[in-house]
Amino acid sequence: MDWKIQTRSKECGLCSGLYQDKAPYHTLLFDVDHTWTRYDICETCWKTKKESFLKEKGEFISHWQGIFQSPPPPPPEILEQNRAEELLRELLKRNLPSFAPSAFVLAAMLERKKELKIKSVKTSGETRIFIYEHPASGDIFPIVDPNLRLAQLDRVQQDVSDLFEKGIPETLNETNRSTTMVEDPTSTVSSD
Repeated sequence: MDWKIQTRSKECGLCSGLYQDKAPYHTLLFDVDHTWTRYDICETCWKTKKESFLKEKGEFISHWQGIFQSPPPPPPEILEQNRAEELLRELLKRNLPSFAPSAFVLAAMLERKKELKIKSVKTSGETRIFIYEHPASGDIFPIVDPNLRLAQLDRVQQDVSDLFEKGIPETLNETNRSTTMVEDPTSTVSSD
């Protein structure tokens, strides 16, 4: 007898309707070709289709009732990681120069969480470009080092916070956006 762990389904095995939180369901185990097979059935189908279903499938091995419990929401940290990656992808896709410092910070956040890994650093004149790779997907993220200055950090932090809260504006006039690229050569933040 083969037995593979089969978790409770999120939908009825007969009508394919998704279970709502705290909805009753019925579980039946059948021996199908020497393998136990699980069927989760909603209360409505149990009442209206049970006879024909049992006639078709034959005798079951076990039956029990349960109450569906929706899985808990993912922890905020996971949501933040997913949101950071989503924002970074969109910023790179839209190629908005004034968001380069925000993209740099998002990439650093994801690197810290081991969601991105630096593969190489390229230099073109005065510009450094970090080549990040997403280990799971193999996607490449070229991130320009914006040479942030200490005086810019508060503004960049606020920009990143705004991105998490409000997203990237649909219509953006780059010339009207307040830029974070304020020149202050006395206070360079460096990763060297």
